[in-house]
Amino acid sequence: MKYIIPKGSMLTAKDIQHILNQYKSDEARRRKLYDYYQGKHNIIYRVLSDSNKPNNKIVNAFPNYITDMITGYFMGNPVVYTSSDEDYLEKLQDVLDYNDEQNHNVEISKDQSIYGVAYELLYLDENADIRFKKINPQNTILILNNTLDEDMLYGIRYYKNNILNPDEITLELYSLYDITTYTMEGENLKFIERVDHPFRMVPIAAYYNNEEEMGDFEIVMSLVDAFDKLASDNVNDFEQFADAYLKLKGMEGTDSDDVAAMRENRVLILPEDGDADWLIKQINDTYLQNTLESIQNNIHKFSKVPAMTDENFGGNLSGIALRYKLIGLENKVATKESYFKKGLQRRIELITNIFYTLGSQYDYRDISMIFSRNLPANEKEAAELANMLWGIVSDETVLAQLPFVNDPAKEIEKKNSQLSIYSDFEENVENEVENEPIST
Repeated sequence: MKYIIPKGSMLTAKDIQHILNQYKSDEARRRKLYDYYQGKHNIIYRVLSDSNKPNNKIVNAFPNYITDMITGYFMGNPVVYTSSDEDYLEKLQDVLDYNDEQNHNVEISKDQSIYGVAYELLYLDENADIRFKKINPQNTILILNNTLDEDMLYGIRYYKNNILNPDEITLELYSLYDITTYTMEGENLKFIERVDHPFRMVPIAAYYNNEEEMGDFEIVMSLVDAFDKLASDNVNDFEQFADAYLKLKGMEGTDSDDVAAMRENRVLILPEDGDADWLIKQINDTYLQNTLESIQNNIHKFSKVPAMTDENFGGNLSGIALRYKLIGLENKVATKESYFKKGLQRRIELITNIFYTLGSQYDYRDISMIFSRNLPANEKEAAELANMLWGIVSDETVLAQLPFVNDPAKEIEKKNSQLSIYSDFEENVENEVENEPIST
């Protein structure tokens, strides 16, 4: 949900409280999305009017499966950065490595999948090193200006940090130049402090999942609820079947002592016109199974995340054949990648602003990013493709196609170093041959 205010507006404590009140519905929505990822589905809270009936609560963790599959497919391989400015790239890579960027990106991608958006906060630690950390989308709000660019004017982050006073909430307001801290109890904001920051922008990067900020499993949550309910009721029916009633016909005089004796002796003595059978509920297994299968297929269809246990994924599929089977997922991840790239560009721009403050002038647009899908690798196909591309595109782009090369720039450096050793060795051999005395 976007919060738009006029460019140049100054937020007061009253304005902040108004925005928080508007945000409550979106906060509840995001909390529910996280609950579903954790397996806390609606079925858990089901209460039956008849407390004597079985009430099994079967959770089918489709949301967890969808998010983990997409996150692994999209961010299982690390993002590779390239630049023509080696000094800039080295400085940037040092910051990324210091923040364990590969693991961090996976967690950002997971939030992006669950909530429809992920946020990270950049700051300087006590040693003045540049840090970035994922912050909770459930209690983070971005305020944009009303221009076509929709530039970020403010960021709000609120959280509990005092176990001795659980009602107290700390709220931080990030602007282009400073951070204002408040404490909040109820609807009262109390000013604590205001400090400057050196980033020259709101130090928050947003990673949207799509234009609508919709989570990857959000569209199929009603289907998941239906599957949970059917699966739970199916178990309830079988439990009731196990507790079936014994129907006795023509034995009106039977009392509890007779029933106890029959249970102990496992013998029924019936009159000539008597009969006994179990009174059970008839279950249409075929209909139930077909309904469950139909719902499951629709969950995978509309989430665009295939069931990897499907027999269609068996065998030795070529890379092209596998990609055709994953075309829906690939289209979805392509959208995710374009928004993730924007988030990374803002992260790099914020880091570069600190470099500028320290006296180094770089352009964040000089950094290029290479994303690669985490698929079972057909290394022979990749090598053949790289061989065909050799001489047509740059060496770095060629090496980026090989699944076992994580850093093309470093690989080129290693190759050049190796060629230099070979060249020196050959030159030494030639010199020794030229200087060797001729025997007479």
